[in-house]
Amino acid sequence: MPLKKSKGEHGAEIKISVKQRGFHLFLIPLIIHILILYYMFKLDVNKCECSNNWRKVYIQLYLIISTITWLFMPLYENYYSLQFLLVIGGIVNIYAIYTYMEKIEHCHCARTGSLNTLYKFVKYYNYVQIGLLSLSIIMHVIWGIYYYNSKKTN
Repeated sequence: MPLKKSKGEHGAEIKISVKQRGFHLFLIPLIIHILILYYMFKLDVNKCECSNNWRKVYIQLYLIISTITWLFMPLYENYYSLQFLLVIGGIVNIYAIYTYMEKIEHCHCARTGSLNTLYKFVKYYNYVQIGLLSLSIIMHVIWGIYYYNSKKTN
């Protein structure tokens, strides 16, 4: 595993493993994925028929596959094509969650009791995802314009 060098206290060089640095970055999405899967599971337990469609199946499969993939990704040296597939799948997942939450908004069984709190969490989390995706696209466009203009002047 490649080590990243960083300066510690008093300028001493410290070698930090990428795995050690990134564990907390994996833990937060893992908890979020578990909460969303739990919500989907509770909809099944409550026999909420209006929540059953392709979006629910896709969301569940994507969350399970992406979690397993991100868990084992540090073991592979060249995983850029896998990351690309996860990004494309993630964009579809954002769409699926957004349209799924809109579809079940008027479904009484999807918003009763503790499910209402989970419903709101999933819905607002999806809004955050949409915002981050939009910001990422804007940043890539700005970077592309900057890169194009810097190549043009040289």
